Amino acid sequence: MATDLKGLESFRNKLEKQKQRFNNINSQTKGFVDEILQIGVQEAQSQYQQTGTTKVSVYSEKTGVNQGRVVAERKGLAYIEFGTGRVGEGSGYDEKYLPQSGVPITGKWDYYYDSEHKDTKDGVEGWYAGENFMTGIPAGMQMYKTARALEEKAVKVWKQKLKGDGTNV
Repeated sequence: MATDLKGLESFRNKLEKQKQRFNNINSQTKGFVDEILQIGVQEAQSQYQQTGTTKVSVYSEKTGVNQGRVVAERKGLAYIEFGTGRVGEGSGYDEKYLPQSGVPITGKWDYYYDSEHKDTKDGVEGWYAGENFMTGIPAGMQMYKTARALEEKAVKVWKQKLKGDGTNV
């Protein structure tokens, strides 16, 4: 009795092609994450330079197989990012991105919390730092702006990755 294996062979070939496509997509994804992280570091550095913020260490790190993050470090950087006082509060930082825990004193980001150091001068809320009356600083939003820029650039980079040499899709 003869057995016709053409159908089985065709099925095996289709599986092999799918495996190759899957491996190719995994390779593209890895390259995509690496490229986006590199763009993110450059964008964050540019944001800090534009605002004259110095001594900021910006780098990327992998957090998983196809995951990573852009990190900026400097003493007091959170104050520069989110702003302080009523001035910072008026910067329009999207509240859903403000820290919700881990902030000293209040636990979450609060632009003007009750404190014995707070005062009002000429009808303006603020506080004294020595002889100087401070009203706060505006939010620099460097990392926020970096994230928004990456959202836009990621689509373009991904399309280019998929397009590749024209044989992938």
